[in-house]
Amino acid sequence: IILTNVQACRVFGYTRDELLYQPIEMLLPERFRRRHSVLRTSYNSDPIARQMAVERELFGLHKDGREIPVEIGLTPISSHDGHFIMATIIDITERKRSEARIRAQNEQLLRLNEELIQFAYSASHDLKAPLATIQGLLSFALQDIDKGDFDEVIMNLRRAHDMATELAKRVEDVLGLAKADQMEESWQRVNIAETLSRIKDRFAQQMSEHDVTLQVELHDVDSLYTNPTRFTQIMENLIDNSIRY
Repeated sequence: IILTNVQACRVFGYTRDELLYQPIEMLLPERFRRRHSVLRTSYNSDPIARQMAVERELFGLHKDGREIPVEIGLTPISSHDGHFIMATIIDITERKRSEARIRAQNEQLLRLNEELIQFAYSASHDLKAPLATIQGLLSFALQDIDKGDFDEVIMNLRRAHDMATELAKRVEDVLGLAKADQMEESWQRVNIAETLSRIKDRFAQQMSEHDVTLQVELHDVDSLYTNPTRFTQIMENLIDNSIRY
């Protein structure tokens, strides 16, 4: 090293006097030093290489032992004193950090996109059955209006209203579950029989169309400590598949 500037001293942590007339390999991590000395010898002896600028991304070695990602440009210089190589060294630590953040964000976006697709599929699957039941109740109400059976109309409309209200709450619960990512704080004691009774009401239309009955038998355990929204989703999916298949 026969010439250096203030920025180079700042990047590597040395004073100007500590750098001058030292081998350039002192600024390289140990694993690069042997290979670099061979390349440097080849560069000095090859007339073609001396006419080329070589850019190479490497790691520099700080005085305190830290490795620094650097970008290096090599430019041959000829003068009456001989042939020299000017090394332009750029500390790219911040660039590397930015690139790492962008990679992490891209990976997160890909992961979130996949989760969104799965969530959309699951949500649409979970909403089909209760919506079908509400649709069936409204159809019955229309038929009863034609027959003049208004007591039956009122009963079916109330059932449809109650089911729509519960369905709206279910949507909020599912969205909350997606945000909370099933955090333990959202778990609570769930009564199995009551949960299955509500599910049975939501599937009433489908069970009637397929001539299916749902019988609940519980032995020893009447409740579970779990996430109520997730438990309801699991039970609904099992029952829905049982009805259809």
